[in-house]
This record gives sequence, structure tokens and C-alpha cells, in this order.
Amino acid sequence: ETWSSQAGFFDGDHEARVLPIHVACSLRAPLEVVRALVEAYPECLSAKESSFKRLPIHAACMSSAPPEAIEYLARECVAGTSEPDMLGRLPIHYACFN
Repeated sequence: ETWSSQAGFFDGDHEARVLPIHVACSLRAPLEVVRALVEAYPECLSAKESSFKRLPIHAACMSSAPPEAIEYLARECVAGTSEPDMLGRLPIHYACFN
């Protein structure tokens, strides 16, 4: 577990404390990278970043991550698929926006 502060992580304005999984998902990491991060720290699947309270699956859907990575996140953390962020948006909302 290594949280880092990222200025403007989601919107260019707000600083957020994030885990490597949030960064990887936002950068459209391939499934192998996402899987390795989850295997190293399984609790990361339910960890919300500090700014908008988004899970890794939110970040993956926002950034149009590879479909297989999003599917993996959804399978490994089913509850995350119905977890709203602080704006009331589910991961599927971000997937549809993209």
C-alpha cells in the first residue's frame, strides 16, 4: 500500500491521494499490469482516491482502459460496479461517456 499525492489527477485542479492501481487504470494499463497490482495488494480494488472518491474501476472506465482490464476489475470487485463516486456516478456512466 503506497498512496501518493497527484495534483490535478482527474480534472486538472484537485489534488488526489491515489494508489498505483488508480494511476495505472488512468493510463490505460494492460490487463497484465492491472492484475499484477491487484495480486500485490488485493485491497486496492475497494480503495477510493481522496478527491472524488473513485475506485480503480471508475478510473479505468473514465480513461477508456482496455476492455479486458475493465472486465477483470468488474469480476474481481463486483460491488465496485454499483458504487457511486462523490458525484453520484457509477463506473458504467464513465464508460458510456467514452
